[in-house]
Amino acid sequence: MKLKDNLDPKYSRISLYVIGTSLIVYILFLIVGNFSSFVGVIGSGIGWLMTLLTPVFWAFMLAYLLKPLCDWIEKNLRNTAYYRKKNGRGTRTMSVTLTCILVLVALILLFSMIISAVSSELQVASIDSIVAFFNSFADSIKSLYDDLLIRLNSVNISSETVQSYVSQFTAWMGKWVAGLGDNLFSSATKISSFVTNLLFTVIFSIYFMGDGDHIKSYWGRVYHVLFGDRATAQGKEFLSIADRVFSGYFRGQMIDALFMMIIISVSLSLVGVKFSVIIGVLAGIGNLIPYVGPFVAYTATILVCLINGSWVKMIIALIVLFIVQGIDGNIVNPKLLGANVNIHPLYVIISLIIGEASAGLIGMLFAVPIAALIKELFDHLVNQMMQKRREKQEQLTSNSGKK
Repeated sequence: MKLKDNLDPKYSRISLYVIGTSLIVYILFLIVGNFSSFVGVIGSGIGWLMTLLTPVFWAFMLAYLLKPLCDWIEKNLRNTAYYRKKNGRGTRTMSVTLTCILVLVALILLFSMIISAVSSELQVASIDSIVAFFNSFADSIKSLYDDLLIRLNSVNISSETVQSYVSQFTAWMGKWVAGLGDNLFSSATKISSFVTNLLFTVIFSIYFMGDGDHIKSYWGRVYHVLFGDRATAQGKEFLSIADRVFSGYFRGQMIDALFMMIIISVSLSLVGVKFSVIIGVLAGIGNLIPYVGPFVAYTATILVCLINGSWVKMIIALIVLFIVQGIDGNIVNPKLLGANVNIHPLYVIISLIIGEASAGLIGMLFAVPIAALIKELFDHLVNQMMQKRREKQEQLTSNSGKK
């Protein structure tokens, strides 16, 4: 207390400002003097953080996409007699469980259908023809080996040129084997990392689906306390626009992808194109990114038909695909997306190019909804400015009328 009484508040503040400024200048000098090391540390820290948050991000996206299904199941469970007696307790847990079961069953059916289609197409070739192919291949290898032995017997093996070639070949083989071992180890590490991330993604997504509303409420209160009423209102407005755009795009695109998987698989099967189910699945997945689905469908169909020499089937299949893509592009897709994603095709292409350059395939997947969100926010800002200008003009007109 004595020390506090003897301190002058004015000079104390000045001293604190001087000390703080000196520390900031000193830190800046350290950063400038060790800029490359500082950038390296920041880069490694960001990389570590991105690795840590990757499963969290995909878990959030998975929970976000499955939330309508989970909410619908919960709503129907609440109307049952059993849960009405319990006042709705336990409905969220049961709805999350049923959602996970439905997704798992859907994935099992999809993979079973793909495996069944591939195995049925591969059965077209008889066992005898496969055995004959491998026997012919083995005979060719044996013939090549015998020919090499004959030629080597006529060559002076002790010559320096041959010894040089042999040593070079041995060194190359050693490097190739070492590189193969490194690649196998790297592949095993990547597979292990993928499995780990997938496991944590599933766990986090279940947690988000179960406690998503509580998490949203808690962090909403924290944001309100830190930034106040105005920022909270603006944040809610932004989240409302973002939810409308992203939910409309991703959920609409997923339904459209499922529709295209089924319709393309059935259509190509009726035409008689081989691997029609595989083509349909790949085209449906490609439909999540604008213009990729049709490219995959046309390219895969042409390649399969050319390999099998099915010229007539190829022409018929291309006509069928053109009709199916036309129906999807002009009727189904606009109905599913509605007014949630309404941007010019030129902006779509530009956003896809920027997304691919920024983050590859993932960037292309998120490029269109992000571009649509930016457009929505820009239009919203323009409308607010026009509304304020209109109100100001009306106020000036009203004041001049009173005078």
